Amino acid sequence: MKRWENGQVALTHGLVRRYEDVLELSEGQLLRAIDLIAREDTPLMSLPAIPAPISADIVVEAMPLLERALEYEPMTGLDWDRLTTLLGSSPHVLVRKRDWETLIYRLSSETAVTTGLEYAHRWEASARMVSNHRTTDAVIEMIESALTDDDVQLYSDYATLLRFCPDRRGHHVLMDVIKNPPNPRALWASLSTTTTLVRHGLLDIGTVTDLLPIVLDIVEDESSPVRARRAAASFAERTDTSRARGGRDASPLTPTQRKVVDDLLSSSGLEPHQQQAILERTVATLVADTPTDADDQMLSTLISTALREPHLDTRDTALAVLMLSPQGRTLGDVLAADLASAVRHTDVYRATGDLSMLSWLVQPSGLEILTDLTTGKVGAPELAPLAGAALGNCVEPVGRPRTARDRLLESCAQGQIHARTTCPSDHLPASNAWGVAYALGMRGRFDLIDALLARPGAEHDPEWGTSLRWWTALPETIRPRPPSSGGSGAELVT
Repeated sequence: MKRWENGQVALTHGLVRRYEDVLELSEGQLLRAIDLIAREDTPLMSLPAIPAPISADIVVEAMPLLERALEYEPMTGLDWDRLTTLLGSSPHVLVRKRDWETLIYRLSSETAVTTGLEYAHRWEASARMVSNHRTTDAVIEMIESALTDDDVQLYSDYATLLRFCPDRRGHHVLMDVIKNPPNPRALWASLSTTTTLVRHGLLDIGTVTDLLPIVLDIVEDESSPVRARRAAASFAERTDTSRARGGRDASPLTPTQRKVVDDLLSSSGLEPHQQQAILERTVATLVADTPTDADDQMLSTLISTALREPHLDTRDTALAVLMLSPQGRTLGDVLAADLASAVRHTDVYRATGDLSMLSWLVQPSGLEILTDLTTGKVGAPELAPLAGAALGNCVEPVGRPRTARDRLLESCAQGQIHARTTCPSDHLPASNAWGVAYALGMRGRFDLIDALLARPGAEHDPEWGTSLRWWTALPETIRPRPPSSGGSGAELVT
């Protein structure tokens, strides 16, 4: 690896594949990590950073994959990797606009319900497809519809795609959501994506100038959700940095605004000494098994970025690379232990920071605390949906503990639905519909989701009905299913 970094060896697809074989890694595991890091610097790539050799007749190779994707036949992450590489390599594969719409919708839906390497394959394939200028009209129309639809469950998966869309019409979609947000989740997703565009110089100065006063209002509004305020602070800081780098006039932020921005960005949920403690515990555990990890500067940088980086786009890249790395499992175990400690000490901010990373790095060691948080047995209510996301992303082998956990989630849902059906509509108690539905869906329990939706009052409940229907609407082919007995990876129905 050091020889790659120092330019001593020409980096080719075949060479990386040989390293994957030697290291007994799954096909594409190193390649996707390379793509993630490359896309940090070059977001509009429509091809892999290190493409595989292309056949002489691209159309002949692409058409069978294209037909399978359009017919909703099973597709693996590697199938999507190959299809998007072929489509980005040649304009001669004829794809109609309605077919692009089908491809983008299916791929984004699959990305939303996969984890680990299968997620990384689809995520990179999505970014490539959106960067292809032939998809622009279909992408913008789909995302505009999604970001203004209250029934959409995963706004960030749609909004983030606009990071990779070179057309300014996509920027206008984000601006409209920021100016008139349909809900806090759509606002947060749009702010995060717009910040990335500013960072890469892809948003024109006029648009940035128009947005800045609106964004600063969000920064200073203490009634706004903390997550939205932090995303707004990130936009303001990136804008300020870009202006200074470009030699433009003085900062548009007042000293008071600057302080609020700095305070929001410095509060990732974990205090500096807590971040350092997690880093040290992780490295100590790794070094006990692999002493050379003590001197691995790249590993230390990745973990530090995951723990300390205030800007979500950069932090998420580090977390995604760690998700693909064996060392990421160790960090996941350390974070789960820290989460349990934070909950015991009622440190909501620290627990929020742990959960934001565990959604990427969750390991079976965290299942118990995540279940307790998701079902409301412990912890503050605002932690419940974050815990549901991490719980859903953890692969638990088939067996009695898994079945018992599913029943706990079902019982939690039944209790919350019943409580809400017996209350006046203007005094509905809070629920964790999104978190519980996500956990059940990712665990493949569509039988329980169907049963919950059939309960009295569930269908018309503004939270439970919306959350459960999203999962039941997923096409059969792309629904998650429980892993095979003893399995270790997330699976789609095949």
